[in-house]
Amino acid sequence: MTSSSRRLVLCVTAMVLVWDTVLPLAQSQQAADNGLARLRSRGEKGEAAAQLSLGLMYAKGEGVPKDAAEAVNWYRKAADQGNADGQFGLGWMYAQGEGATSWSER
Repeated sequence: MTSSSRRLVLCVTAMVLVWDTVLPLAQSQQAADNGLARLRSRGEKGEAAAQLSLGLMYAKGEGVPKDAAEAVNWYRKAADQGNADGQFGLGWMYAQGEGATSWSER
């Protein structure tokens, strides 16, 4: 085997290894994006459990960028339906001074 043949084999092997690593990551990101879209759709339709989940995700920055105002928005929607965990999350955000700039926004 010549030097150029070895380089070609190494290059192809490296490409296969990279492809085997990158493809599953891309597929898992697509699945996560689809899951978030479905969760958001359920929340927008008024499902309190989905609203609570979205509030938690935004409060912690898990699967979405951390955004206190968005967390308060979703917690409030769940809380308005009588969801105790949503009420707790909303109260916790207020107690921490996050998600609202003034008392009138609360």
